[in-house]
Amino acid sequence: MDFRMRMKRLFARGVDDRPTLQLTSTSVMTIVAVVAGVAALLQSTPGLFCSSARRVSGVEIQHGASLVIVAGILALIIGVVVRNRPRLFAALLFSEVAVLVTGVVLVAFDSGLSKDVESCGLFETTTSLSTADVSYLFVIWPLAALAILFQACRGRRITLLRLIRAASLPVVIGAGVGLLSGFGGKERAHASATRARIPRGVLICRNPFQAPQVFGGWQCDDTRDIGTAPIPRPKSLMCSTDLSRVKGKVVRIQAWYFRMLLKHTRARSSDSTTNAFVTIDGSDVDNPDARLPDGTYHCRFFVAGKLVRSRSFQIGPTHFRLAENAKRFRYSLAIETLKSRPRPNRPTRVGDEFDVLISSPNLPLRIASPVNLCVNGRDGESCYSGYVLHGETTRIDWQVAKREGVANLYRLTVEAGDRTLATRDLRLERR
Repeated sequence: MDFRMRMKRLFARGVDDRPTLQLTSTSVMTIVAVVAGVAALLQSTPGLFCSSARRVSGVEIQHGASLVIVAGILALIIGVVVRNRPRLFAALLFSEVAVLVTGVVLVAFDSGLSKDVESCGLFETTTSLSTADVSYLFVIWPLAALAILFQACRGRRITLLRLIRAASLPVVIGAGVGLLSGFGGKERAHASATRARIPRGVLICRNPFQAPQVFGGWQCDDTRDIGTAPIPRPKSLMCSTDLSRVKGKVVRIQAWYFRMLLKHTRARSSDSTTNAFVTIDGSDVDNPDARLPDGTYHCRFFVAGKLVRSRSFQIGPTHFRLAENAKRFRYSLAIETLKSRPRPNRPTRVGDEFDVLISSPNLPLRIASPVNLCVNGRDGESCYSGYVLHGETTRIDWQVAKREGVANLYRLTVEAGDRTLATRDLRLERR
């Protein structure tokens, strides 16, 4: 049979014996597949006032959904045109089955999960991890493909044996999809198990850095947990945890050094699943050498006012405990310039910077003493909390501010409760 005869046979108009409801049933299943694709595409796309900072997974889900949507709409239009041409109509249905199977395979590459780091907000931007589960496509699209395949074989009067042969390819592909999905599920389970092995569900990592938002913002080069053993003095640390069922709820994060609150942040979550984190560096504890001092730190995460995650960790080889009575120890207060030379006997002015050194010669081993560094002022005394450790000098980067000091006296004091433990007077000069 030459080419012209083949084309005539392909485009030939059939007699009026088209199977009952063939066009209607295939159109209904196509519409169902398209609607499911639209739903998956909307789920994996950032919402209103949100933008995608970094796509973790879900690119293949969007490709598969887009392919099924476009092919489904075209199939609905072409199906109406070629409904009375059996061979063309059957070829169209077989092609639609192939597109649905391809869509399922693409979704399986992402294991049916779309993860996206989103930045949301109109005036104030918040960043969170958005997760969308579109595993329902593994049910809807294969069922639609089988129904359309059945109608295609029915229209061509294909026998049961030939129908089994025709369905063997989708079955084999479906089995492969199941294996891919299973492997993805195992990876997710392994990731969940790994996360579960992290003490109290809070990850501690070293030296985080703020990458551009397109790469996910704050992150660590090494994401292994280091909080299970004393940590050698790092420059900075990050506490991170995954929270679920928090959509629309206020998430608060606190970082503590002993009993001193270092950071307290709050934000309203825009997604049901989010990653909450807090970073701590030397500037949070007024440490000029840019390293975190030894001691015990705490990270706490609250959802709607309720404590849901908490993690304590130790920096330095020695585990300190707080002094029960800080007043019974002796303390010394000294001042040095930023160049670590003894401060010359000259007047102090607003804007001057120097280091305040606090130490205790008789503080017992492994004891941390909470004290306050205070300065007199026109509006009364202002105090800042800190800790003095055994055998170490606590350095505080100090800057003389306006309204500090009274007349020509600038007085720095170390206090515990209502008792003054050490004093240093400076001569204040007004400009």
